[in-house]
Order: sequence, then structure tokens, then C-alpha cells
Amino acid sequence: MKHLLIVAFLALFTCKASAQQTHPPLDSLLDHKMMNPEEPHLPTSEITKHIGKDVYIYDIVWGHKIINDTLTLLYVGGLYPHHQLTVLLQGKQVLKDLPLVREGVPMHFGGILTTYEGKPAITITNAVQFSTRIQI
Repeated sequence: MKHLLIVAFLALFTCKASAQQTHPPLDSLLDHKMMNPEEPHLPTSEITKHIGKDVYIYDIVWGHKIINDTLTLLYVGGLYPHHQLTVLLQGKQVLKDLPLVREGVPMHFGGILTTYEGKPAITITNAVQFSTRIQI
């Protein structure tokens, strides 16, 4: 009887353990689906050819710097000072959405391409000019 209880307990324990699933991290699941291929965008490596034009960029935010309560800089396409694009978030209304910006996460940016401190830049004055989108 004692052996029967031990066998039943082991059978129940192994069934429960095998029924538990381990899930891979969300980042690894979404890695290949982060870009939306249906939305045409300009690669950051080609932006210097389009200064003065309205562009749409999709790339990873590598860092940021808060200048004051109405201006924050985002470094896109590399770490500062080797970044390819500076995104200027300007205005208190835009900075309310700053918590949506996470370093290491791809984001969409749209606007007129200018220069800031010798680097290509986009000035964001309206929250609809940037977003984080994940296509699942």
C-alpha cells in the first residue's frame, strides 16, 4: 500500500510538472515582427540625402537627454555621439507622452528633416509624429 501511494504521488507530480510550460521572453517572440513592412520608411543610413524633406523614420532609440521641461533629445541609430539622427521632442504636450519612449525599442518618427548640432534631426511638436507600434 505504501508503494502504491508513492507511485501515485510520483505520477501525479510528474504529470503536473510536465503540464507546466515555460514561455520564451516577449522580446524574442516579437524580434522578427517589430517592423511593419506595409509602412514604407527611410533607413537612417540614408537620411543625410533628404535634409529639408518630409521623412518617415523607423529605428531604435538608443538614448535620450532631457534639456529642460519643454525639450528632450532622443538619439536614434546609435549611441551618442555616434548616433545617426537626433529627435527633438519639443513642447509640454509632447513631453507628456515621454514615458512611452523606451531605450532599445524601435519607434516611428515623422517630420521635416533638419540639422541639429551638425547631425540630421527631426523636431516633434505633436504627439502624432511619433509612436511605438508592435505588429503581432
